[in-house]
Parts: sequence; structure tokens; C-alpha cells
Amino acid sequence: MAVGVLGIVVFLSVPRSASSQVMTHCPGSKFYKYPRSAVPVSPEIPSGGIGMVSASDVWNLLNRDPSRINGWVEVFLVTGRGGDPKGPYWMKTDEFKCGKFVGT
Repeated sequence: MAVGVLGIVVFLSVPRSASSQVMTHCPGSKFYKYPRSAVPVSPEIPSGGIGMVSASDVWNLLNRDPSRINGWVEVFLVTGRGGDPKGPYWMKTDEFKCGKFVGT
């Protein structure tokens, strides 16, 4: 019985998606309007600059897996004053993981 309870505890602590996270934004990271695009876009940067990129908002607000396309993560731009209303955007997974983990 102890094994069954432990299994449930471990299962509940695992996030729904490995990329359903909020990360700090790495300077130089590029944003794309569509995955696998070769042409980066310039997002509408809120006053104060980009603080974080949030894949969790994609999961929670749009109810879709932000890492559903291999090598890409769908994100919203986040600052202390809100975000970019033209999002979401796509980032390459490596550029998303460049930042420091903030939360889920």
C-alpha cells in the first residue's frame, strides 16, 4: 500500500508539461510568430522591457500544450505591468531554457 501512495504523490508533483514554466528572458533570444519560422519578429515590448517568458500562461489561458511542437515553446511575454497583447509567440526550446526558472 505504501508504494501506491508514493506513486500518487510523485505523480501529483510532476508538472503537466516540462515546458509549462515561467523563465526569465535571455537577452538576444528571438521570438517567432509561428514555429519553424526562419524570420524572427519584433514583439511589442511593454514599458520596462521583457522580464519573463511564460509557457504556463499558454497552458492555463489557451488550454494547449506550449511544447507540443518538438524543439519549440509557445510563450507570452510578461512584465510586472502586464504582457504583450499581440502574443503568443514561439521560441526555440534552447533559447527558452536559457533563462532562470521563475515558477510554474
